[in-house]
Amino acid sequence: MENWGCPAFWMSRTPVLSAFAAGKASALVIDVGGANTSVTAIHDGMCLKRSIQRSPVAGLWLSDQVRHLFGTSEPKIEVVPTYMVESKTPVDAGAPPQFKSRTFPFSIDKSFVEYENGRVITEFKESVVETWRGPGKFLSPQNEEYVRTQPGRIYEFPNGGNQMWREQRYRVSEGMWDEAAAFPTEDLPTVNKSQTIPELIRSALNAVDVDLRPNLLGNIVVTGSTSLLNGFNDRLNNELMAMFPGSKIKIHAAGLTTEHRRTLAEINKELERLNRNKARRKARESQKGIHHPKSGNGGDGGSPEPDKVATGTSRKCNNCGQVGHIKTNKNSFAPLPSFTPHHIVALSTRRTDDMGRRKIEIKAIKDDRNRS
Repeated sequence: MENWGCPAFWMSRTPVLSAFAAGKASALVIDVGGANTSVTAIHDGMCLKRSIQRSPVAGLWLSDQVRHLFGTSEPKIEVVPTYMVESKTPVDAGAPPQFKSRTFPFSIDKSFVEYENGRVITEFKESVVETWRGPGKFLSPQNEEYVRTQPGRIYEFPNGGNQMWREQRYRVSEGMWDEAAAFPTEDLPTVNKSQTIPELIRSALNAVDVDLRPNLLGNIVVTGSTSLLNGFNDRLNNELMAMFPGSKIKIHAAGLTTEHRRTLAEINKELERLNRNKARRKARESQKGIHHPKSGNGGDGGSPEPDKVATGTSRKCNNCGQVGHIKTNKNSFAPLPSFTPHHIVALSTRRTDDMGRRKIEIKAIKDDRNRS
């Protein structure tokens, strides 16, 4: 820091910053990143160290699951990076790829090959892999049968080969929630139940005070790149509701479809209520005989037209507020009196004749000051 000339700096823990980014001083932060998954309880901006739970079941583990899927699928899928393909021919789904490999006059480092293969697997995870939303676990027979009847998703690899993926794309990520669904990998041969996301959350909440748990469950912050899997937040919401049925669960995350659907339902409910009130108001006004004139073309950018009132309809009086004693027939109004000279004091009174028409009586009195 001395070499950079920084006058001062402040270091903070990543879960605390994630909670602050979501506008929460107290939250349960679930960070599903690349190397590990962590669950941390934050209270008043302080990280509760006893609640920190970590697991290697994260993005890199998911990439190993995808590699295991490619190696055990029929036919076996070989990952060919983009830079190795010179030309390719379109083929049907499940058919062997037909492509021409590119040759280089120099050797390519192993690290670069692994990096390019990782890019292909990352694109596959973002495009195909999906989390089973629930309810229940994916390995139940009825859920697997249901997924097989649904439309699959086709993914084309850089070498031109493509394949239909149905229940396999759910099985890959199911190990994050159910240890029995995880494929054995080289780095992690088996997944324990304590390493799954639901058990990490349970252990983190059990390590804090009982009085803090309702507040933490109502402020759950989900972050990390692996949490962007399609259906991840929906599955998390279902798992939390199953573990804590009497608590109020609220998740704050990017692209949360559950919160969006709930908000949209509330908006639609409010719009329906406003439409019902509008219909009742129109029905009451139609019974009283109140007429609402149609407005002109106010949305075309031009000047609005004046309101046109139908002849012979009742309107609301501006003075007394009553309805029915004023007619809009323009011929019913008495003509205005002629101009009165300035030396005449006009005293006017209004009355209504037998037909309900307004008339104006003017009594002219000469001003005595102008007498000579």
